Amino acid sequence: MLDKQIIKRDSIKKVISFGCSASDYMFGTKKVYGEVLANELGVDYYHHGVGCGSNHRMWRRFFKYAVNGKLNENTLITIQWTEITREEIFTRIISDKTAIRPVENEDFYEKSIDGTPDICHHLDGLLFKYKWDMWDTNPYPVNEYMKIKTDNMLSDKWSFELWKNWEFSIFDYCKNNNIPLVMMNSQNYNDYNIYKQEECYFNVVDYQDIFNSHPRIMENGEEDYAHMSTEGHEVLGNRILNKLEL
Repeated sequence: MLDKQIIKRDSIKKVISFGCSASDYMFGTKKVYGEVLANELGVDYYHHGVGCGSNHRMWRRFFKYAVNGKLNENTLITIQWTEITREEIFTRIISDKTAIRPVENEDFYEKSIDGTPDICHHLDGLLFKYKWDMWDTNPYPVNEYMKIKTDNMLSDKWSFELWKNWEFSIFDYCKNNNIPLVMMNSQNYNDYNIYKQEECYFNVVDYQDIFNSHPRIMENGEEDYAHMSTEGHEVLGNRILNKLEL
């Protein structure tokens, strides 16, 4: 039988959640599962679930914490992988800077309403979030670059290869340093990012059913089955909590 990582509730001092809009405060969601989990544990919460977030961003932000020595056996990480073709795009050239309002610092832990910030200052330029069907919402010349990429430069096979390396590096780091890690498991965003409980060293939490039972209600009253309601996030937060040992 495969050994499983054991996570003790009383050992956790902070929670860091990485994900896309499924993990974010999207359009009226008052509380997300990472926050619910941290509140139940009585610890600090660091939010890195953003609309149009990418696996690339999760990997980069995870290792920024690691490089800065901010991850240890008292840090509970949750990761919700998303579509494999999403990524971050860096630029120093924007023709119309009045068309965008980038935040000054990507190191934010606030509620990111509607998945903001879409654009953030980073190093000597700006970071944009890329998703294949959203190129036309960005300013020139980023939109043209994204359009060319969408039409000619996307490959599920290439994106899968990159993601498997990001996954391996995070898994290996957490296992070797005894970092508590919980993987969020759903086909809602990508069929590739699926884990079987009995085949994964880390704890796996399924939540596909919560999308169906607790969809977010949009402003027009329609049900959004790609995102969870506040109640759905509460269910998921407690489902994660139940993976931890007393």
